[in-house]
Amino acid sequence: MTLDAFFLPVASDAKDKSGRRFCLFYQPETQSDWRGAVVYVHPFAEEMNKSRRMAALQTRALAAAGYAVLQIDLQGCGDSSGDFGDATWERWVEDVCLACHWLQQRSTAELWIWGLRVGGLLASAAAARIDRPSNLLLWQPVVSGKQFLQQFLRLKLASEMQGSDPKKLMERIHRQLAQGQSVEIAGYRLSSGLAGGLEKAELSPAGQTREIEWLELSARQDAEASLSPLASIRLEKWQAAGRSARGQAVGGPAFWQTAEISECPALLEASPCDSTIEGWATAMARCAISRKLPTISARRLIRSRVHVRRFGASCCGACATPHRVRCCTCRLPGIRGSPDWSCSTPWVRSEASLAQRISGTITASACCRKSSGSSC
Repeated sequence: MTLDAFFLPVASDAKDKSGRRFCLFYQPETQSDWRGAVVYVHPFAEEMNKSRRMAALQTRALAAAGYAVLQIDLQGCGDSSGDFGDATWERWVEDVCLACHWLQQRSTAELWIWGLRVGGLLASAAAARIDRPSNLLLWQPVVSGKQFLQQFLRLKLASEMQGSDPKKLMERIHRQLAQGQSVEIAGYRLSSGLAGGLEKAELSPAGQTREIEWLELSARQDAEASLSPLASIRLEKWQAAGRSARGQAVGGPAFWQTAEISECPALLEASPCDSTIEGWATAMARCAISRKLPTISARRLIRSRVHVRRFGASCCGACATPHRVRCCTCRLPGIRGSPDWSCSTPWVRSEASLAQRISGTITASACCRKSSGSSC
């Protein structure tokens, strides 16, 4: 894996004269190893800073698994040029499109746009504009920009509402934004151009979006973690429209808003980015669930780049039979799609969270059986 830091030039204007976007580019050792190309879109305001640790961990894991990942700081954010108070929603969408175009020029690998929180709204908007099909990886996505904006504006109310009417304060803030004025909230100057675009934004995948993976966090740390009703409704709506959309809930802290920088290992393990398998991490788990393979940590599998492909080719080249999977480590048939093996436990077949299925480790005990009924 190699890491390059550089500035991506953009069209300059009166408020952004230098016109540069800071980028971090993680890539496999050789371009022929790219299993996919990923653009990361960070969340809004302070959530971006709280999420840097998790974004870095996920990016490194993806790069180690063979994906090229481009992280871009949007206008006025991080080390990019411009001021946050001058940023507009339109310019942010253009920045994401620019990042996608930059990756497209360097590879024909399948494109994923990975958005966290408000980054999911930007990813969805950019996917509708780029000139090639793409996939969406959504981490705790914001569904309604209008609702998110209202929550953000309430931070202003909390600091000024002593002895004042909250309703009148909110009306005054909206009036200022409608008149083209900026409003300072929690140390960030919010422009009317950014607020207006965010307010109109809705999570609605474009027609050329192929795969949608929705991952969200639950306060529950056990197998009872489930998707929120809103997520379930959206996914069902997209599935009814013929889209390939899946969702998972994993237990862990809301790291984008915790007081201290925190991690959520279960979210890292559950993040898929390969339409040929049900997520590279999930595939690694299934790869390990085979005969005579000892207990292996899921994180160790990720670091050692153990992975499989189904429907024809395996990564070790040992299997040429369609619908058969062989493990890179033990070279024995795996479970998924193998005609000789089937699973006796529902959790292996389910699309539930990887963390729920393996609980931090992967074991071969009592997880599979031959079709004749004998145990592993």
